[in-house]
Amino acid sequence: MKQIFLFALVLLAGRTLLPAQTGAQLDVCAVYHCDGTPLADVHFVLNGINPAFPPFSYELPVTGASGCVNAGGFFIPTGSIVGLTATKDGDPLQWVNTFDLLRIQKHILGLQPLDSPYKMVAADANRSGSITTFDMVELQKLIVGIYDSLPNNTVWRFVDSSYVFPNPANPFQTGFQPIDTIQNYLAKKFYGVKIGDVDCQVFTSNLMEDLSMPNLSLQANDTVEVPVRLVQTESRVGLQFGLRYDPAKIEVLELVPEPGVLTGGLLNFGLLNDRVTTSWLSSFSPTTFPANKPLYRLRIKALAPVQLADEFSLDTVTLQGEVYLPNEQIIKLRLQFSAVVATNEPEVAAQIFAPQPNPTTAGLHFPLFLEKTASVTLEISDALGHLIYQQKQAGLSGAQSLEVPATALPQAGIYFWRVQAGTTVRLGKVVKQ
Repeated sequence: MKQIFLFALVLLAGRTLLPAQTGAQLDVCAVYHCDGTPLADVHFVLNGINPAFPPFSYELPVTGASGCVNAGGFFIPTGSIVGLTATKDGDPLQWVNTFDLLRIQKHILGLQPLDSPYKMVAADANRSGSITTFDMVELQKLIVGIYDSLPNNTVWRFVDSSYVFPNPANPFQTGFQPIDTIQNYLAKKFYGVKIGDVDCQVFTSNLMEDLSMPNLSLQANDTVEVPVRLVQTESRVGLQFGLRYDPAKIEVLELVPEPGVLTGGLLNFGLLNDRVTTSWLSSFSPTTFPANKPLYRLRIKALAPVQLADEFSLDTVTLQGEVYLPNEQIIKLRLQFSAVVATNEPEVAAQIFAPQPNPTTAGLHFPLFLEKTASVTLEISDALGHLIYQQKQAGLSGAQSLEVPATALPQAGIYFWRVQAGTTVRLGKVVKQ
């Protein structure tokens, strides 16, 4: 019993004789790695271990406009091993655009490697410790609004400014959070890396290009296809834009890419509640858009009487409208509305009426009125969107009817139809009983 009691005294004596600091000072700053701009609202946490004490953790006040925080009075035993972590929330899309994807693509292909380890950290969108095409896919989903935030990453990452990367061409080989032995004072500066921002710029430009839509006048329940086109057709390597609308007046049913236009690259669309977003990046070489062809067509339904020029606008809040030239010049987009959509077909005034009967137990017909002779195309698709019937003919001026045989609707169910006469398009659905 005496031996056990003496052993306990030795332990207690050893613990109480360890020197301890009760007023340690911490002086920590955070700046943007691109230009040294102070970063506000950075949250620091100090975690530490010491063999003679339980693990400890302290939260520091967030940084202010200076990007720095000075705090003291922490109980930190002398000789403790501490790790300092930094986090910052914010807009995941800040300073991120399709041009960043272009830079990441050139890095992956070896055409223009990213010139700093910090930019490489920014390019690792999925935090896998490597830079791949999957990072581009994740960032594009963020750009078009499919993601509200990156699922496997934070908005910002931080690197100790004194840290020297053993291999600057691969910053992921080792960790870069600082581990220190603290006495009574610790001073640190961190470089903040905004995930996705690899070009280190907030873009401004006075150069403009036009994005065009027809200024259609629609009545409630009208369903039409609206072409969206770039007026200029010179070579481009990428673009991005968003179209905003009032969901109380417009319903976007579908976005239909134009065949042969936005091809051969990374393409993504977002059909959101109040906007349609687009991000496209050419794969290897610049793309020249075909003359008179839209980028895509929006199938929309008017929920009230509307004029498209009053309802659609370019998104300037979450996704700036931009196109990218082969020399990496960035040009801003502006939205224009045209009274007549450019087309290779003669302009035709046409009235396309709903099919009759609907529902049907056999075939059906579409009443049609043309003011001029024009080509007419009728297409019917099944519920999965597969084209099952097509009819093309030269329509004559005046009233006429497009006849659809019962065999075109092979079984009971819902079918979708689309009729185009010249530049006039109408679409809808029909039920086979």
